[in-house]
Amino acid sequence: MFILLDNSADDKIIIHARLDTDVVQHSFLSVEHSVVSAVQHFLSKVGIGLSGLKGMAVVIGKGRFTSTRVATTVANVLSYVFKIPVVGVETSECEWWDKIASADAGKYITAKYSGEPNIGGK
Repeated sequence: MFILLDNSADDKIIIHARLDTDVVQHSFLSVEHSVVSAVQHFLSKVGIGLSGLKGMAVVIGKGRFTSTRVATTVANVLSYVFKIPVVGVETSECEWWDKIASADAGKYITAKYSGEPNIGGK
């Protein structure tokens, strides 16, 4: 199974999964879930453990600075632990599972930010 983390919305974490030929999606309120707990909850809903992951994608370049960093870091850690490919995509509307399938494990992604960080003002 391939999953896509979309942490670009202010109030929710959206996870898409490619199961064989079907794509399923679920969203979690970010005030109730962290990215890690949302991934765990989603995988338990579809009946697959973390070891069943074959690859991951993350929406980068949209959303808040910290949200993008958190989603990227979680995906890179899971990629490292389970030796699966991870890719960055700009939207969840693309065929992200094809991009994962053609990627190599052992290469990691960096966050692409939608604007300048605003840490303590300018």
